[in-house]
Amino acid sequence: MYHERWEEELSIDELKTHQKERPTLRSQTPLGVVQEIEGLMLAHYAVRAVMYQAARERGLDPRRLSFTGTLKILRMRLAQAPAGRAAVERWWEDLLMEVGEEELPARRDRINPRVIKKKMSQWPKKRPHHRKPPRPSMPFQDSILIT
Repeated sequence: MYHERWEEELSIDELKTHQKERPTLRSQTPLGVVQEIEGLMLAHYAVRAVMYQAARERGLDPRRLSFTGTLKILRMRLAQAPAGRAAVERWWEDLLMEVGEEELPARRDRINPRVIKKKMSQWPKKRPHHRKPPRPSMPFQDSILIT
């Protein structure tokens, strides 16, 4: 579950750091704040949906595409969207092709030893050999056996 939790943290980072351009919300009322947050969440979903479609066409995992790269492409290309149906279809295909080129290298498996620094704990004390633990020898999914 640690690896899945890390993916959630990355999604929160996408919203807070990359998508929201200002440090504070602009709304002056509680209802306006809710509306602005809903707009940010909807826009995040739209970016992720484009990434999913582009990854599906290339046979990739959607997590292998760059969110920030896709966001930059969308900010540039949305203003250039044409009006005619045939032109929109061609524009959409070009958009998906461009987003599909924003491929990231495979993520490394993250590990964190179960030790803490605090004294008087039930867990072992953190030692120098905990700072550089060995890399996993197989992907996380392959190391779990469900019977």
